[in-house]
Amino acid sequence: MIATGNPQGFSHVNEVPRPLLDRLELIYMDLPEEKVEREIMLREKFRIKKYDQRVEIPEALFYPALEELERKVVLPWWITDLVNKAVRHSRICRWLDKKASIRGSTKGLDHTYASVELENRKVANLRDAYQGLRLALRGRIGLRADLIDFERPKESFRKTNQVTEDLLWNALEDFNLPYETDQEKLAGEIASLFSDGLNDVTERLQGYRELSSVIGQMKRMGQERVTDDLNEAEKKLFCCPEKVDKEVLTEYDYSALETLVNLAWHKRIVSEETIRGRVFVPQMVKW
Repeated sequence: MIATGNPQGFSHVNEVPRPLLDRLELIYMDLPEEKVEREIMLREKFRIKKYDQRVEIPEALFYPALEELERKVVLPWWITDLVNKAVRHSRICRWLDKKASIRGSTKGLDHTYASVELENRKVANLRDAYQGLRLALRGRIGLRADLIDFERPKESFRKTNQVTEDLLWNALEDFNLPYETDQEKLAGEIASLFSDGLNDVTERLQGYRELSSVIGQMKRMGQERVTDDLNEAEKKLFCCPEKVDKEVLTEYDYSALETLVNLAWHKRIVSEETIRGRVFVPQMVKW
């Protein structure tokens, strides 16, 4: 018999009785590397599996059809990676006594999808990632004892949400796009674009050469990451973007732009004042 469990310091860990340990041999296995954990996230996320349904369902009861349950929204690769990085950062976060296991990653991914679906949109952005992580981690991380307000549970919830936002902030801090850009031009174009609002993002980006170039490279990286673990909407977007609906493409461009300007702020290319209030900007805990 082979059994696994989280080590001490993670959520939902009970001590194994010593008499039972005396009958087992212990082997320590470290958590997987980031690329492996990302693969686990994609393989274990909610999906519809085809099967031969032989049971007749009574007409009086309502059961949704399988195609109604299937994910039809898109998670860009940068959102997937940021969710992964945020959960991994919880394992070294100084505000936490209890860390998130890999289930934090898989549930974070699923709840990010759900956040998009609840708002009837097509593509996930940074705010969706925060909403998904906030729900996924609430019961899977634990604040340090000195931060818990036992008389006001709502305050502990608020602090946990703040820590989750801090985890996403750190994920952005560690996130690097693998190509160079003209930082001065990029900063000028971001300021110019934001000064007039963000309506019709796809159309407006055509007037900004540096921004269009960087976002175009982000999209091409998505094409390199097409796997069987993606849903049909994601595969279509990455493989045949020319056939994608305008609404999907606009939301996709917005998600890329929002992530890019956050990265530009973390790299000190633009000021926080330039982007705050215009896109979602995760904040670091400053207790």
